[in-house]
Amino acid sequence: MDTSLLSSIIDMLSHPAVNNFLSENIPGIYSGELVHRLMVMRYTTFKGLPQEEKQAQIESMQLLARKVTNLMSEIVGRKAGSITRDDLEKDWREIANSIMDMFIRSNYGTLQLEGEVLSEFSCDHIERIENMLLETVDCSNCKTLNEKQSQVLLLKKAIPVAMHTPTEEQNRLLLEINSELESLPLLICKACVEQPLSLLLIGGLLSFKPISYDTWNRVKDDLVMIKEPNNCVTSNNTWHIINYCYNDLPNSLKLCFLYFASYPIGNEIPATSLSHIWIAEGFVTPEVEEWIEKGLLTPEEEERIANKYLEQLVQRSLVCVSKRSLLGTIKSFRLPRQVHEFAIQQSYKDYFMAANPDQEKVQSMLRLAIHHDNKKQYTKVKMNHILSFLAFNFDRNVLGSAVLLRVLELRKSTVPVTILPNMNFLRYLGLRGSNICELPKNIGDVKYLQTLDVRDTSIETLSESLWTISKLLHVYVNPSPQIKGPPSAAIIPNLHILKTVAAHESWQENIPNFLINLRKFALSNWENLDWKSISSLLNHPDNLITMAIIGNIIPSECADIRAFPNLKTVKSIKLEGQWKYCRKLSIDNYKFPPNLAKLTLTNSGLKEDPMPTLGRLQSLKLLRLQDEAYTGNQMLCSANGFPQLQFLKLKKLENLVNWVVEPNAMSQLTTLRVVQCGKLNHPSNLTVTISDIDD
Repeated sequence: MDTSLLSSIIDMLSHPAVNNFLSENIPGIYSGELVHRLMVMRYTTFKGLPQEEKQAQIESMQLLARKVTNLMSEIVGRKAGSITRDDLEKDWREIANSIMDMFIRSNYGTLQLEGEVLSEFSCDHIERIENMLLETVDCSNCKTLNEKQSQVLLLKKAIPVAMHTPTEEQNRLLLEINSELESLPLLICKACVEQPLSLLLIGGLLSFKPISYDTWNRVKDDLVMIKEPNNCVTSNNTWHIINYCYNDLPNSLKLCFLYFASYPIGNEIPATSLSHIWIAEGFVTPEVEEWIEKGLLTPEEEERIANKYLEQLVQRSLVCVSKRSLLGTIKSFRLPRQVHEFAIQQSYKDYFMAANPDQEKVQSMLRLAIHHDNKKQYTKVKMNHILSFLAFNFDRNVLGSAVLLRVLELRKSTVPVTILPNMNFLRYLGLRGSNICELPKNIGDVKYLQTLDVRDTSIETLSESLWTISKLLHVYVNPSPQIKGPPSAAIIPNLHILKTVAAHESWQENIPNFLINLRKFALSNWENLDWKSISSLLNHPDNLITMAIIGNIIPSECADIRAFPNLKTVKSIKLEGQWKYCRKLSIDNYKFPPNLAKLTLTNSGLKEDPMPTLGRLQSLKLLRLQDEAYTGNQMLCSANGFPQLQFLKLKKLENLVNWVVEPNAMSQLTTLRVVQCGKLNHPSNLTVTISDIDD
């Protein structure tokens, strides 16, 4: 921008219409907008100019500022002219637009360059950077970014609202915020040594703070204090920044973060089981004043807050999502290696948890984690003070005196069954993949148990006493005809997850009351019930989100609308087994669950092509047809069908030969899995790459 252009702008600002309008509105919204635009003009042009032009720019801006100040001083108190307010407003808008047009035209090259850099990091790019950091042993050795890239990455992480706006609006917003903050984003990047992990962490921290000069300046000052001398990129520098971000966490989130020490470095952490553990530990605290007054939370509210905690840690880049469901929930996540190492050391420092400690250190800790069988003889250590014990691939019985346990996680480990009934305070029992063959008959004596997970074990029956535990929230077991669900009379008012149990014979006569709060329900071996009973069961829950029917045979009534008349909340359905007396689907799109997003059909044996029918489901995002779900050789995806489908899996459809995809069918498809469909011809007009990788 040269001096002549600035003079033109000054002349425009001196227009009588502007004078009169400002005289009526100081300190109104238009005068505030004028000042704001002047800031944008200054800070978005100044940085890229040669030194000699910078001085001229400063002098020109000073002249403009003096002129505007004098102008505003002169018109204060002046009466409005004869022009009407509408005319004034129209003239003002035209002049303001002309000023900005001249400014943009004169600096098109600079703005275009900024725009390209701003667009360089989208949500996907930031996620890829985070995933890259997961694989890096020493994040201080990661390639640093250049100056502009660093600032854009910081701003986009710190101001997440910008990531959810169109590109043009996003760029404008970030440029304006950058100008308001003056040089602070650049100085913060310098303090982070332009290192990706540090930038993401500080950006995540700033995203929970006001966008103001004072706030960002305090963060900048703090970072300058902890930065290594000579701008040296070291592990110690990264460690200090992780510590700084940890100290910024609310106390409730600090406890949740420290719990990551219980998992081996590099492992994917299952989000659902971790949230169950947080709840069992009592880390989930009320957020709403009415809950604080009551001093308790409903299970629904606890789960919502636990999920919110995890999303906040993701936003802060302290954890990175590995898998998300198509419904948006986090399925699993990991931590950057240095963040995970920090969590382990900090939890030990705070006497919160010891991971793989020496025997003499166990006595001072309330929680103990064993990441692998390290052959240490913990049997000589008294554990009567331990509140949580988590072990992975561990084959020793060390829990003889651990009667105060709240959390016991023995994944792929040896389980001392005889001591379980003595753990009167146990709330979480995770035995997935362990050597256990049966639970003790008196498991019902563990009165406070909330979560039981015995998937991937040899357990084939459950003691009836389990269903006397009124605190039960979540039960996960392997599908087995012998593992029956609770009797109808069981008093389990807050049961949310029940997967996967056979129907209890008492359900034939009475609908169980505990069904009403179920959110996830999987039923196996339904054959001892008639269809009327099953239909009543499936339509009894008010909050059901996920349901599954698993067996050798699926009742034919599932093939039409009578199966699901009231399941308005259901988003996921799985049907596994041969259709009985029926080989086709008959779905009324207006009566099928309107929010259904995921559908899995396994071993159905359908002889008629289900795709024309399923394509009418307007909300469907994921579809799996597997293990001879369809036995025909022709498949048609009709024009405009599957409008929301993103994920399609075809597995072991061994007779399928021809697949026709008509125009605009599956227009949103991003992932296609085709597994063991050896006769299938690739449809020529389907652009998604067929993959033989299973999900």
